[in-house]
Amino acid sequence: RKDYGRELPPFENKDFWGDTSGNPTTWGNYDNPAFRDWVMLKAYSARDHIKMVKSVLGDRPLMTCCSATGPMVLNGLGLNLERFMDDLDLVMLENCGMGVQTVVWDRIEAEALQQKNIALNMGKAPAIALSYSTYDTSAYMGWAFARFWGVSNWASTLVGRLSHDPGDIKEISDLLAPCNNWEDRYSKIDPCEGKDLYEVRLVNNLLCRENGHRDNQGMDHWSKTAAWSKALLRCNVGYRFVRYTELSDQERLLSEDTPLILDNCGVVSNDQFEAIKAFLNQSGKVIIVLPFGTKDEKGFVREKPLSDELIKNAYPGLTLIENHLADEDIVNQLIKKEIIKPRVRQIQGDETWAVKIRKHEGHLVMHLLNRAIEAIAHPELTTPYSGGKILYDINAANKQETLSYIIKTDSMTGSFKDLYFMSPETGSVIRDVAVEQVNEEEIKITFNVKDIKLYGIVS
Repeated sequence: RKDYGRELPPFENKDFWGDTSGNPTTWGNYDNPAFRDWVMLKAYSARDHIKMVKSVLGDRPLMTCCSATGPMVLNGLGLNLERFMDDLDLVMLENCGMGVQTVVWDRIEAEALQQKNIALNMGKAPAIALSYSTYDTSAYMGWAFARFWGVSNWASTLVGRLSHDPGDIKEISDLLAPCNNWEDRYSKIDPCEGKDLYEVRLVNNLLCRENGHRDNQGMDHWSKTAAWSKALLRCNVGYRFVRYTELSDQERLLSEDTPLILDNCGVVSNDQFEAIKAFLNQSGKVIIVLPFGTKDEKGFVREKPLSDELIKNAYPGLTLIENHLADEDIVNQLIKKEIIKPRVRQIQGDETWAVKIRKHEGHLVMHLLNRAIEAIAHPELTTPYSGGKILYDINAANKQETLSYIIKTDSMTGSFKDLYFMSPETGSVIRDVAVEQVNEEEIKITFNVKDIKLYGIVS
């Protein structure tokens, strides 16, 4: 009433609450401007509360618990780091849990890297990945995920969320000790110092989420963006997120020539559109999956979608793709057309090893994480609420063999001759990496991952 001059209608008002037959997270008629105002009221109320808390705490560091920055779920719209990041000192992302679904880790990478981008833009501290563990393997997985993503790791046991006490659960310090000790002795890497190397920028526009945009197939913007995250990961294409503030800032958007990907970005502000056009005018490459710009930043339908103007202008760098869920085939087609130029090309071995390249003090560091892992559930333990099985151990389902990659080394320093492969699973034993100079900008590296289940590093 105070901020928007409206009254919250009763639950029976379907024009406001929409279809309430499904899960409450899906309720809401986003076509109604009053409902969109209520969504923004939720977001700004949380922001104002955190601002007040920070004003009381002063110099004491402030961090929220888990927040929703991607999926368009009604109960998460107020817990939005993008709206209150200016008053936080630390960002925590919920990384993985104790359940068997933890092995399907590529489904959570998108939101992890989105929150990592928020932390980087805050400029205060790296994102902290919270991982829950019951046994040694799940503790190792949480540590490995954080290392692969280039964030800090915070581990917890949550023993109280088990169906019963099995009598063999270790303290979290004992669960993490092998990983932390190995890192300290053999591969000490500071997540604050590492610099991600990427070949594309993936847009996640908060305006689409807050205005409830869905395409004619019922898909929201985040679901389409998360599919790109998974497809790029599986093709070993480095990427980072571009969020709504950077998308509207011409100077930031044009500060690099890395291609942009916008999928189902139906809500686009005028400032964002001008920045995208400026990038295209500067010979930038933009990959768009329609719809694009069908609504303004307040969620009102435009007379004509902004995509009409882009198509009419026939920008050389503009690529339009059919409205399909992104997958490896689509990414590989873009690679063949040289619209995307990956830094890493795998030429030998099982392709279920995911790769991320970073520079640490200018030197090449390559992290590998297995996507083909199978869960071994505890025979008795479950969670008390949903009855989900607790992860006890894992098996590697891929072939344990030699891997070989060609890597572009431009912008890197140091010698590439003295590279080694290491893993906590081999302890103090390091494995040689064969290095061949392909040309002035590329090297070929070959090494063996025999008996490695989850994680390794080349450095």
